[in-house]
Amino acid sequence: MKSVDPDFFISEKFLFNSGKKPAGIVCKLRPSRQKGGENRVTATERRQEIMNVLILRRHDTITNLASEFGVCERTIRTDITELSLQYPLETVTGPHGGIRLADWFRPSRKVLTQEQIAAIRKAAPFLEGKDQQALLSILTQFTAP
Repeated sequence: MKSVDPDFFISEKFLFNSGKKPAGIVCKLRPSRQKGGENRVTATERRQEIMNVLILRRHDTITNLASEFGVCERTIRTDITELSLQYPLETVTGPHGGIRLADWFRPSRKVLTQEQIAAIRKAAPFLEGKDQQALLSILTQFTAP
């Protein structure tokens, strides 16, 4: 473990509060984009996953989403602002507040993740005929517009 501040410590890629002082936000530390560096989740991929979570849960808090996705609360607020331009998201303040998906919004279809799309595209050239067409039809049917 590497020490950054007497009240915090780094373990692998995360910054944790040592418990001496309360911390407001715990953010995931990310490697810089360099050759040979680790791949990071793009904002688009993270936003798609946030929507998948909200479709399942219907309501969540910014703090919980930030913790789950390993980013700062400010990042989640920015993501929600962007997503609210495309989806009926409501933000609610107060003790039972958070982000809520409008009650009337019920998407009828599942959407593939970027990782699933890449795997299908990678596998498609190894198939022929109807098998390849069936696999590619999955991309058409389950890829977000």
